[in-house]
Amino acid sequence: MSEIARLAGVSKATVSRVLNNPESVKSHTKQLVMGFIESTGYVKDSYIKIQVKLKKITIICLDAVKSPNSFYNEIIISLEKEMSMIGLETELFAINYLNEDCSASLDGIIKKSEAIIIVGVGTPAILEKLRACSIPVLIINGQDDEMRINSISPDYENGAFLATKELIKHGHTKIKIITANIRHSIYQRSNGFSRCMEMSNIDFSQDNIIDIVQFSNKFVPELKLEESIRSGKAGSDFGLHTVIDRMISEGYFADTTAVFCICDMMAVTLMDALTKNGIRVPEDISIIGFDGLKIASMVSPKLTSIKFDYDAMCRLAVRKIVQLSNGDYSGVIRSCVGVEVLHNESIIPPKQKQ
Repeated sequence: MSEIARLAGVSKATVSRVLNNPESVKSHTKQLVMGFIESTGYVKDSYIKIQVKLKKITIICLDAVKSPNSFYNEIIISLEKEMSMIGLETELFAINYLNEDCSASLDGIIKKSEAIIIVGVGTPAILEKLRACSIPVLIINGQDDEMRINSISPDYENGAFLATKELIKHGHTKIKIITANIRHSIYQRSNGFSRCMEMSNIDFSQDNIIDIVQFSNKFVPELKLEESIRSGKAGSDFGLHTVIDRMISEGYFADTTAVFCICDMMAVTLMDALTKNGIRVPEDISIIGFDGLKIASMVSPKLTSIKFDYDAMCRLAVRKIVQLSNGDYSGVIRSCVGVEVLHNESIIPPKQKQ
């Protein structure tokens, strides 16, 4: 397809539209591209076995997600790639739901969109507007509690279960989780942690669950950390960098041999802070993250994490939104993508502590 695009002097997306959605292409352009398709002997490899009526999909996300080593940035890159492969254009809108004009902005976005994929933004007000609109909508990394909007996410509950199980498998029992319980997808990780601890017959209490929002509200309420997290302004580590030194000085990790962080960037922040405070990773405290970001293999020690296939998740999302645009309303689904352990260097048995 790239070679045909080069020969015809058009974009790869135009070649894809000629193959998948020819009525959307001007006649002379279609004839030009088809000529090179025939002359080169190109045979279409069917990528998606349903008709694509859409020309463009709108992606809505928080206004702070396009940053390096961002979970959401990885999703947006994969979405753009999957859409391009079937000739769909992408339009990205970044919003801040705390802004007073957010509602009006959202109305404008919906009005001019054919279909919407919303990434990680799921306030009640936003979801209500999306439920009421007449175009296909799908949520990535979130859910509609009323089950009227389709959604797809990694299997967070099972991923957290696997992360905790990996620590236990190495002999750890004094385990804590660092979380920020502000939405469903994060609560799932806390639930997976608790389920694994219970099924492994390991005594634990709420003291094993370190919620940085609760910690901040107690010790540094002026940070307004929950507001920053919800608006996407706290950073990719959920603002852990603003409170981690205080946590260490308060002794939150004194009786701990292993920590599960709900995302890789939290884990990287924790590793840096522990090292600066003379606590070795993994010799003193083992750490596991979640997301399987590239940075997991760039830090020292390399971070063990829970990974999933970003492209596979986004491919399923694009297929579902195309089905919806074709009128296939066979029921609202809430899908999970499988996860697995990314083995690296940040976990060792506690007996090796010196």
